[in-house]
Amino acid sequence: MVGELVSTMQHGSKLARVASRAGMVEYLGVSDVAFSPDGRLLASASSEGSVTIWNIENSSAPVRSSVVGSRRSRFLTVAFSGDGRLLAGGGKSNDVELWDLSNPVLPSLSASMAGHYKSVECVAFAPKTRLLATASRDGTIGIWDVADPRTPARVAALADHDRAVTAVAFSSDGCRLASGGLDRAVIIWDVTNPSAPARVATIENDRAIQRAVFSPDGGLLAIAQWGREVFLYDVHGRNPVPVGRLAGRSDNVFSTAFSPDGRVLAVAGNEKIARLWNIADPTAPVCVETLSGHGGKVFSVAFSPDGQHIATGSADGNVRLWSNN
Repeated sequence: MVGELVSTMQHGSKLARVASRAGMVEYLGVSDVAFSPDGRLLASASSEGSVTIWNIENSSAPVRSSVVGSRRSRFLTVAFSGDGRLLAGGGKSNDVELWDLSNPVLPSLSASMAGHYKSVECVAFAPKTRLLATASRDGTIGIWDVADPRTPARVAALADHDRAVTAVAFSSDGCRLASGGLDRAVIIWDVTNPSAPARVATIENDRAIQRAVFSPDGGLLAIAQWGREVFLYDVHGRNPVPVGRLAGRSDNVFSTAFSPDGRVLAVAGNEKIARLWNIADPTAPVCVETLSGHGGKVFSVAFSPDGQHIATGSADGNVRLWSNN
């Protein structure tokens, strides 16, 4: 049944505050959630300290497999590599930690990657390669080769944004990267040659950017602004074309995620809920379900790789797992 609560996992306290400067969020509670590519693990990040790795093979009774990081890490963002063997986490320490999950019960720290001088707001792996992108409040994007996770190498540093960068996401083929920030711009990059990314297109927006994510087929880009709106762009060609718009009922969208089939977009934010939108026709999105029950802002939402579950992470300190059958 769609929207049925399957389980709740406690991670973090019940506090969160939004910075006075529009576009920047100070996360407490659960700041990010991510599924492993095989769907067996779920990682939840907390800016209060660590990343918790949950075994969710039995989705109704998740088991805490391990905890990585420390209070110094103060994670804001977390991502699995395409093969599921690595976990990257970034946050207020300004560094990115890379963990080997060959044994998820006993993860080992492969490297701590320095290169940003302000907090890391978002990390993303290219699905089919060992490329990692990092977005920072310092206004830069790092492109890292982590083929040898013990000696990761930064192959490019991009400084085209004028202010803090809050979003990075690869297309499913790994050839394009979208970035967005407080300068209200979303930039699409060709990263076929990761050491020399080429700027392909720029989408100017009315407000600061919270998230930008590609659909699974790479044809749509969903852009969440600092506000209640999410905009859909057709990005099949080199010139993005606006095709649709989703509007919530209150300010501040924090997270968006496409279902694996690309027909549904999940949107989470300030209202303590996540909404599921049918975007089979992106020109006419329809809200089909609301996931409610959190006691605080919902900072993150993610679909499992098989599309059967949705995870939400909230300022209330909880991770919730929902059925999407």
